[in-house]
Parts: sequence; C-alpha cells; structure tokens
Amino acid sequence: MDPQAGNTADTRQHPGADAPGGPDVMRVLAEFELGLESLKTLYAQRQALQAEVEERLGKVEAREAELREQEAGLVRAREELDATRQQIEKSRTEVSEDKADFEEEADKRLAEIERKRAENEARSRELGAQAEALASQLEDLSRRESGLSAQRESMLDEAKTLDQVRSQLAAREAELVRRDGQIRQLQEELARVREAAQASAQRGQESGSREQALAGEVMRLRGEVGALNETLSAGQARAETIEAALREREAEAERLRDEVRALREAGTTNDTAELERVIEALRDRLKGEIHSREDLRHRLETADSELAAMTQRCAQAEAERAHAPTQGEMPARTPLWVENRKARLMRYRAAIADRSRKLRKAGEALTKRYEQCEQVLAMRADLYTARERIVEAEKRLSGRRAGTHAGAIVLSAVASVAIIATLSWAISRHVVPATFEASSVIAADGRGRELNDAELEEWQRFHEQLLKDPVFHSAASERFQRQGVEEYAQPAGVARLVSRSLRTESGVPGTLNLRLAAPGAPRAERDLEILTAALASQANAAQQRRIDGGVTKVEQSAKAGDQPIDNTQNLWALCMAGVGTVAAGLLGLVVWRRLSRVKSEFEADTHVTRTLDPARVANFKKTG
Repeated sequence: MDPQAGNTADTRQHPGADAPGGPDVMRVLAEFELGLESLKTLYAQRQALQAEVEERLGKVEAREAELREQEAGLVRAREELDATRQQIEKSRTEVSEDKADFEEEADKRLAEIERKRAENEARSRELGAQAEALASQLEDLSRRESGLSAQRESMLDEAKTLDQVRSQLAAREAELVRRDGQIRQLQEELARVREAAQASAQRGQESGSREQALAGEVMRLRGEVGALNETLSAGQARAETIEAALREREAEAERLRDEVRALREAGTTNDTAELERVIEALRDRLKGEIHSREDLRHRLETADSELAAMTQRCAQAEAERAHAPTQGEMPARTPLWVENRKARLMRYRAAIADRSRKLRKAGEALTKRYEQCEQVLAMRADLYTARERIVEAEKRLSGRRAGTHAGAIVLSAVASVAIIATLSWAISRHVVPATFEASSVIAADGRGRELNDAELEEWQRFHEQLLKDPVFHSAASERFQRQGVEEYAQPAGVARLVSRSLRTESGVPGTLNLRLAAPGAPRAERDLEILTAALASQANAAQQRRIDGGVTKVEQSAKAGDQPIDNTQNLWALCMAGVGTVAAGLLGLVVWRRLSRVKSEFEADTHVTRTLDPARVANFKKTG
C-alpha cells in the first residue's frame, strides 16, 4: 500500500487535526515526498544493479563452464602427468635395478680378476723356478760346448798331423820319382848285361852262379814288392772306407745345414743357433777331411801304378835273365858293379821300409780320426737327450704361459671395455648433453588483502595470455640479449622457445608453475630464470590494465632437476662404447694375425728332433 494514500485517508478522517499544525504537516509531507523520490531512485538503481548482477552472473556461469572445461583438461593433463611420472618412476626403478645388477656383476668380475691375479703370481713363481732349472741346463750345455771346443782343438791338432802326412806323402812321391830313375838305371844295366852276356859267353859257370844270385835277389825284390802291394791295398781299402764315411758325414752335414737354415727361418732359440755353429764347424772340418782323403787316395793310386810298373819291370828283368843263358854269356861282375848293385838294393830296402812306416802312421792317424768322429757322434746323442729335456720343459712352460696369457687377455679385455665405457660416458656428457627440465613458481600477491577466487582466476588467465603476447616476447628477447644469449635475442626465438619448450601448471589458485626443457641443466635454469623474471616484470608493468588487483612475485627461482628427462645421452654413450669395443677387437685381431705368421714351436721341435735322431746316428756308425 502506498504511504501517501494512507496519509491522505488519515487526513480525510481527521479534518480537524490539520487546522492547528498545517505547516508542519506540509513540511512532513514534503520530506515524505523527497524520501519517496529517493526510494524510487534507489529502486531504479536496484533494478539496474540487479540487471547488471544478472549479466555478471551469466558471465560468471559462462566463466565457470569454461573453468570446468579447463579443470577437466587439467585433470586429464594431471592424469597424463601422473602416468608419465609413474612411467618415469618405473624407469628409474629399472635403472636402479640394472645399476645394482651391474655393480654386483662388477664386484664378481673384480673378485675373479683378483683370484686370477693370485693364480698368475703363483704361476710366475713356478715359472721362475723352471727358469732356474733351465739356467742350470744351459750351464750344462755350456760345459758340453766347452768339451766340444776341446774336441775342436784336438781336431785342429789332427789336421796338423794330416798336414804332416801330406808332407810325408809328398816326400814319398819324390822317393818314387827317384826310384823310377833307379829302375831306369836298372834297365840300362840290364841292357849292358845283355851286351856283356853276348861278349862273355865263355863264362858259363860264373854266369850260372851270378844268375842264381840275381834270381834270388829278384825273388826277394818280388816278395818286398808284394808286401808293399798288400800294404798299399790295405791302406787304399782303409782310405776308401774312411772316404765313404766322410762322404756320408758330408751328406749328413748338408742335411744338417738345410735343417738349420729351416730352423733359422722359423726363428729358433739360442741353443739351436749354438748347435748350428757346432754343426757348421763340423761340416767345415769334414770337408777338409774329404779333400785330404781325396788327395791321399790319388797319391795312393799313383803309388799303386808306380808299384805295378816296378813289378812289370822286375818281371821283364826276370824274363831277360831267363833268356840270358840261351843267348850265351852273362855280363862280367866287376867289383864296382857289385858294390853299386848292393848300394842300390840297400836304398830300395830303406825306401820300402820308410814307405811302410809312413803308411802305418797314416793308418794310425786315420784310425784316431775315426775314433774322434765316433766321440763327436756320441756327444751328439747326448745333445739329443739334453734337447729332449729342454723341449719337455719348454712344453710345460708354454702350457703354463698359455694360462697366464689367457688370464692377462681376459683382464686386458675387461679393462679395455671399462676404459672405453668410461670415455664414452664422459665424451657423451660433453658432446651430447642430456635434456633437463627446470621449474619456477610465480604467485599473486594482494598487498595486504586476500584476493577472491574471481581475482585469482583473472590473474592466472592474464599471465597465461601474457606468455603468448608479442610484447612479452620482445621484452624477454631484450633480457636474453643483455645476458649474451644470441639464440633468443630476437622475439621470434623467444616465441619458439615458449611454444616448444615451456609449459605451465597451476595446482593451487594464485600460483603458476613454469617448466622449461633444455639441453643441459645450467642452460635450462638460465633460460627459465630469464623468462620468469621477464614475465613477472611485464605483468607488474601492466597492473593498471588488470582488474584482478594483485601483483606478481617470484615465489621459487628456476631450478633444474638432478636427472635428465630423456635417454639420449645414454644411447650415445652406448653407441660410442660399442664402436670403441668393435674397433679395439678388430685391432687385437689384426695384431694376433700378424703374430701368428711365424711357424709353431711344434714344427721347430720336429726339425731339431729329426736333426738329432739317434737312429740316423746308429746308421752312420754302421756305415763307418
């Protein structure tokens, strides 16, 4: 009901009441009208405010719907983030388990390496003992070599004796020449005897006695010549036997020389080289003996032919003596002729005795030389026995050395792989930095008052839109340029950085979490720190244009995580380690193939065994 109408009704009911206080009533009515007008104005304002409120409520509802959609998107993003975090945690757990397994395997490998090192030390001590044993055997070989040197000196003495025999043979040749002259003189005397026989046929009795004496002398000379022939035949047979033995030894020396050359090409040890020198010296000595025996054989053949000629001449003299009676007279024997004949016979006897003595000495020298050769062959058998012991010791040493080498190879391979893996990891950290994520937090500050939800929502919306604002990109690029980061010194570079690497989160109203991914933790912290400072500065500079009424402060500075967010660095490290391991393996294979080009120790031992075979020595003894 209208108050003014009520007042009018009251006035009509009490007409007498207005009479005394009319002015007051009018004043009250005027005030009442003024109040009514103000009420109408307030009502109109209320209607306008209500319409504005309804309009704002519609906007708020639309904003709430948008916020609900954003909240649903945030929930989905949070779920994806939680799934990603779970996957990351799972990956970290797997990496931790792999790391624990690797550490356990490394501990086992180290324990195995220590055990093998102890075994190698024990084997080294055993090898040292074997080396001492080999040293004693080498000393034994040295003593035997000294014995060979003594025998070599005795051979030199025998060579001197052989030279003396050669000089004696030369003297014998001169004696044979002299005897040839004497035989010619005898032939001349026989011719004169024939002439004398024709001139003195009347001396029959004297010639008969002389004929008997001459026949006896001829028979004696024939016996001496036969004995000399037998001696020469025996010496020639002995010389031929020794010559055959020496030829066999020469062939043996040639075979030894070939085998020693093969051993030299195969890279034999020092004892084989010493044996080669001894065999070479023996070969030279055998060659000298062969030449001397050839010379002796030729001289013996010459002496044999001369003796045959002498025998023939004696036979001719006997035939002439047989024909002398039929021809008549014998030559007259004068005292001078008898003396000359006796002198000649004495010289013949002396020459034959001297030659027999020299041949006997030569045979004794050859016998002594043959005995010395037998001693050399016996020492060769001793060398074969010593060689067998040394080869057996070397086989045992090689077996133990092979175990040591295997352990060293395994240890070297493990150390090489570890070094390559460490270098690959260090190089990958510098060449291919891992991607780290840095985070910072900015918050709204009401400067003494608490901001409502609408203001906080407006604050967050403004900052999210500000990140896409070209003005912010320009301001941030200036900050990057002042920091010396030329990559983001232009607004376009900042825009790419924000769109590709920066993401925002808002878990609590009034806060905004900024996350930036970049290669390397220092770089991620630097770039995000510059962006956070530029965002806070630009937001506070635009405070007059904002309707939230709050300022922006940096609640948490940029800080990078301890672990990378990708496995790029690990993949590069694994690739480099694999390539390095393959390269090291190929290099080791090339070195092994070059070292394996030499002949094996088994082949070298086969050559030496065949050289010092006792069966060959026995065959040579039978031939000699």
